[in-house]
Amino acid sequence: MTDTLPEAIERLYNTFAKYTAAGMHYCDCGCVDPAVIAELVSTPLREISESVITRYHGSAMYTIGDLSHYKHYLPRMCEVHAEDEFFDNYTWELQTKLAYAEWQTWPQEEQVAIQAFMLARWRERVNGSSEDRVSLDAIKTYTYLVNLQPLWDAWDYLHNPHALRRFVKLLYYEQAFFFPLQPTDDLPLTVDILLKGCSTKQTVALLEAAFFEYDDTDPEYGTMLSAIIPLVEYYW
Repeated sequence: MTDTLPEAIERLYNTFAKYTAAGMHYCDCGCVDPAVIAELVSTPLREISESVITRYHGSAMYTIGDLSHYKHYLPRMCEVHAEDEFFDNYTWELQTKLAYAEWQTWPQEEQVAIQAFMLARWRERVNGSSEDRVSLDAIKTYTYLVNLQPLWDAWDYLHNPHALRRFVKLLYYEQAFFFPLQPTDDLPLTVDILLKGCSTKQTVALLEAAFFEYDDTDPEYGTMLSAIIPLVEYYW
């Protein structure tokens, strides 16, 4: 799956286009704001606001609508969430709701569309130009929706300096998980695959070159590099 993010979003819309808002129902005890329902059913899907689609998502299938309605609104939820800088939080919420909806029992093309979207969003997440870092907890959340190996393969740290910096930060701030190699129940194979995947001669050479380039001009980054080079060499 190599969809760009716009392509992956279009795939979601096309895949779930057969579902509609027809028969939308909600709890009438007062826990649901009727204004939310009014916008959901009267606004074109691609124009529903972030605030309304987010409020719907929290109650979807609990007190608002059923599975078919959830599938109808899923592309818009993904599109809105992909634009948010705190997408890791939305990823956890999306994963939780999809688990409740038993998405792995859905038709194959629907599962593939979801995974294509998550992988495309991940690719932008790890290779983008921002300075934010990725935690192991975030990786764990993504792996509920996409297998770890495709996520790791999409992280272009060997060719992208922004991706490399984010990769360095991951290893630097998560060192406690790497020495010694003791995968936990929460992260059964993540650490193992990460270290075996990155501990190569090419990676070590790249990190060493980055250290000599940035040690004087960016001491903080240089410190991170000097700390994680032995870590990568250890598993190489």
